[in-house]
Amino acid sequence: MNAQIERVALEVQKIIGRHLAGEEAARLQTLCADLINRGGDDPAADIAPVRETIAFLGEKWTGLVLYLLAGGPIRYSLLCRLVSAIAALGGDKGISERMMTLTLRRLERDGFASRTILPAVPPHTIYCLTPLGHALHERLLLLVHWLEDHRTDIASARNRYDEAASG
Repeated sequence: MNAQIERVALEVQKIIGRHLAGEEAARLQTLCADLINRGGDDPAADIAPVRETIAFLGEKWTGLVLYLLAGGPIRYSLLCRLVSAIAALGGDKGISERMMTLTLRRLERDGFASRTILPAVPPHTIYCLTPLGHALHERLLLLVHWLEDHRTDIASARNRYDEAASG
């Protein structure tokens, strides 16, 4: 265990020790230790990319773009139109070309999508999911299906929270 991991582990133990005891403290210490130890020898280098990717996947357009790419290779212009049309269901005006480009570049950078430029005038850019992107899509679908199955539970919880907070 390197010095940084030891410092963080000790700090977590102190924080938990000041606020919790017994089973509750042990359970939280186990969870934190698992998270800290996932970082290997260089937690900043190992954990940061995971957190960055999770944050990226939660951005406004990433899930929809990833979902549409799962349908097979698609031209950039068609993808933009489809994302904007589907976004209109939620009251959004659509995705800008800049945001679409940034989203696709990030998907490509992280290894989830690939880009092919076809020689034409003007050039046609085709995007598709990589095997890694397909594996991610499969797992995200599990989350989407779970959310769909529990949307009424979530809505009820939000309503209870909002009512309690407002009054």
